[in-house]
Amino acid sequence: IDLPKGSSKGYTSARLIGKSPAATPNEPRQDEGQRWIRESISSNFQANGLQVTSGSADLIVAHLVVIQDSAMTTYLDEYYGSGLEAEAIADLAHERQVINSKRREYFQQAGLVIDVIDARTSKLVFRNYVKRDLLPANAGDASRKQLINQAVAETLAPFFR
Repeated sequence: IDLPKGSSKGYTSARLIGKSPAATPNEPRQDEGQRWIRESISSNFQANGLQVTSGSADLIVAHLVVIQDSAMTTYLDEYYGSGLEAEAIADLAHERQVINSKRREYFQQAGLVIDVIDARTSKLVFRNYVKRDLLPANAGDASRKQLINQAVAETLAPFFR
């Protein structure tokens, strides 16, 4: 899996990738999480001096959410685009975190992968990821949103250096 570490230098605008029309419906909590991820990505780009637009832009930003427990791995790829490596990334995560895991107890975690693509050349400029243990199901919205904002900021920090 390529992990290019380009930077935001030389770019002035970005747009978030559109939702795949073939996406299967998510649970409401997953849809809410996806919306918060997109809001946080936009905020991070704007805070670092890049205009976020829905039209023509220098960069296209996609994200993938990988969800795991001690037995299986699934992923949400409706904002990841076609031709990107969602299945390969999920397979690698499954191998590393489930099959070869040294964790003996039950766990639930999620990973966030963010790709930044040069819109003119369609080349992957930057890819990074973070993973976190999931909050309990009864965690409040404020805690979930804070965890998402921290994960997005950590994932994108090297891009803005």
